[in-house]
Amino acid sequence: LQAAQAELRQHEAAPLVRIQEVSPVARGTALFDSVLVFENYPQAAIRASALGRRITEVEVIEQTHYPLTLNVVPGGDRLLLSLGYDRARFDATTAERRLGHLQGLFAALAGSLAGGGEERLVSVGLPLTAAERQQLLREWSDAAPVAGGAVPVHELFAAQAAQRPDAVALVSGHRVLTHGELARRSSRMARRLAELGVGPGMLVGLCAERSPELILGVLAILTAGGAYLPLDPAHPSERLAFTLADAGAPVVLAAEHLRERLPAGAARVVGLGGLVGLHGLVGGEEDAGEVPPPAARVARVDPGDLAYVIYTSGSTGRPKGVEVSHANAARLFAVIRQSFAFGPGDVWTLFHSIAFDFSVWELWGALAFGGRLVVVASETARSTEAFYELLRRERVTVLSQTPSAFRQLLWAEESALARGESMVSDLRLVVFGGEALDPPSLAPWLERHGEERPLLVNMYGITETTVHTTWRRLRQSDLSRPGSAVGRPLADLALHLLDGAGRPVPIGVPGEIHVGGAGVARGYLARPA
Repeated sequence: LQAAQAELRQHEAAPLVRIQEVSPVARGTALFDSVLVFENYPQAAIRASALGRRITEVEVIEQTHYPLTLNVVPGGDRLLLSLGYDRARFDATTAERRLGHLQGLFAALAGSLAGGGEERLVSVGLPLTAAERQQLLREWSDAAPVAGGAVPVHELFAAQAAQRPDAVALVSGHRVLTHGELARRSSRMARRLAELGVGPGMLVGLCAERSPELILGVLAILTAGGAYLPLDPAHPSERLAFTLADAGAPVVLAAEHLRERLPAGAARVVGLGGLVGLHGLVGGEEDAGEVPPPAARVARVDPGDLAYVIYTSGSTGRPKGVEVSHANAARLFAVIRQSFAFGPGDVWTLFHSIAFDFSVWELWGALAFGGRLVVVASETARSTEAFYELLRRERVTVLSQTPSAFRQLLWAEESALARGESMVSDLRLVVFGGEALDPPSLAPWLERHGEERPLLVNMYGITETTVHTTWRRLRQSDLSRPGSAVGRPLADLALHLLDGAGRPVPIGVPGEIHVGGAGVARGYLARPA
C-alpha cells in the first residue's frame, strides 16, 4: 500500500504546460471558466500553540478571477453557498437563478434521501422554479395553428395560375414560362403519369438537374396524387441505388442523359424530357394540341397524404428518408406568409439541390405566392461572380443561402464594387440556414447595405421539422454576440430545451432542442439494418 501511495504521489501535481500538451483545448484558450471551492477544513476550534490562544473564527477572502466561482462552506446540518461572477459576462439575475437551481437540486436530493431513495444525480436534474415553469411551458410556448395550412402547395400554385395566368412564373436562362403555361403543362404531364399508374400514396423518383423539366416533374407528380423522391444527379451512383432500393419507388422520372446513372432494378424509368415536351421552348411558346384547364385536379389529395421524401445523411451515417406530408409543407408557407409578406412581386432563386430541403422553401415560396422563380444552373451556382450578376440582372428580391455560400457572395460584391459596378439593390430579404452562422462575418455587408433592406434573417430547422423551425432578424448588435442565435420558433410551433431524460432545462442551461407542432414530419422510411 505504501509503495502504491508513493507511486501515486508522483502524479499529484502537473505543470500547466504538461496539461496543455494532452488537453483537446486549444492553446491560448482557458482550460476552464468556473471553479468549485469546497471549504472542508475542520470546523472545530483550532489550537494555535504559537499564539497561545484559540482561533474561533476564520474569514475567507476569495480573490480568484474566474467567470464563475462557487464557494461551498459546510456548517453543521447546512451548506452555505456563495457565487462570485464576472459582471462583464453575467448579471445579478442570472447569478441568483443559478443559486436557485442549486437550491432546488439539493432540496430534491434531500427529499429523496429522507424517503430512503438512492437516486443518481443525473436522474434528479435541475428542478424548475414555479416562475420558470410558467415562463418556459406557457408564456414561451404559445403555439397556435395558422389558418390556410391545409391546402396542398401545388393547389396554392394552381390558384395563383388561375388568377394570374400571364404572369411569368419561371425563368431558366433563355426559357420562360408563365403561371398559366406551367400549370397547363404540369396538368397534362400529371395525366400521363396517372396513365402509368401514379396515384395517391405512390412515391415517384425524380432525377434531373435544376431546370424547367425538374419543376414540371415536381408539379406533375403532386398533381397526380403522388409524392416525389429527389435523386440528386451529383450524388454517387451507390447513394442513388441505396435511396431507390430503400424507398421502393416503382417509377422514376429521369432526364434522358441521366438514365444510365440509375441502377437497373424494379423501378420503371421514364424519360422526363419526352414526357414534359419542353424542347425548344423560348419566350413562352404555347403547347400544341389540347390544353387542359390550369387548375384541373388529376387526383384528390388529402392534407395527410405524403408530399415528398428527402433522404438525410442520418446520425449514424446511414441515409434515412424523412416523410413530409402536404399538411407539413402547407403550414410552413401559411406561417411565413404572415411573417414576411411574400407575394407576386417577389423574385426567388432555386439555388439548392432538389435533394436538400432548402429547395422546398425556394420552390414553393415563389410558386405558392404567385412570384417568379429563377432557376440557377449548376455552372452558374459554381461561379460566385456569375451568380452575383444573375441576382442583379433578374432583380431577385428573396435569396436563401447557407452562411458559407453567402460569404463567397459577399466577396463577389466587393470585387464588383472594385470594378466600379453597382451593388445588388432589389434584395429585400436574405434567409440563412443549413449551417451555423458566424455573425461577425456579416459586418462588411451591413456596413454597405444597412440592416433594413435587405433584412437578414437567420433560420434554423431540419428536414424532420419541414425546412425551418425558428427565425431571428439580424441587426448590427448581433455582430458582437457569441455563436449563432436561432431566435424564436415559428408561430405554430413550440420549442423546448430538454435534458437527457426529456425534462425541460432551466433558463440559461444548455439542452437538446425538441420541436412540437404540425410541422414535425411523421417518421422515417429507412428500413432497419
